[in-house]
Amino acid sequence: MKIELQSYLKEKFPLLYPKSFEFECDDGWFKIILWLSRYLEMYITQQNEMSIKNPQYYQPVNQVVALQVKQKFGTLRYYYQGGDEHIKSIIEFTEFISGYICEKTGCTDNVGYNKTGNIQVLCEELTPNKKDFNFVDDEELRTLLKNYDKKTNI
Repeated sequence: MKIELQSYLKEKFPLLYPKSFEFECDDGWFKIILWLSRYLEMYITQQNEMSIKNPQYYQPVNQVVALQVKQKFGTLRYYYQGGDEHIKSIIEFTEFISGYICEKTGCTDNVGYNKTGNIQVLCEELTPNKKDFNFVDDEELRTLLKNYDKKTNI
């Protein structure tokens, strides 16, 4: 990930990402990491405020600190310490969604992965080997979305 994007995340979320932290993925996943970071910060703050006001109903949540954020086997991997079961679920869902987003561009159309070698999720245009390319969505869905986009002028 570009230094500018990494710096932005570390500046906006200093509790999540220490100053020396480095992201080990491409720029295409910046937005989902940004959205995840916003959610984690908001959730932890709200839970901890509510646990003070209503300790009988809310448990405090330990601050999440990212240990490693990288690409592995075609999806985002977010290794961390702290949090609770809800945070674990949100991070697992984010990792799952990353498998449908191009690692390099962030686009979600005509995304796929290669069968052999280093597994990467890329747009069809960026794949080095078209024979080895597998779309993450089926042909019917891609056609449906393409036709919908034409009708709505998106």
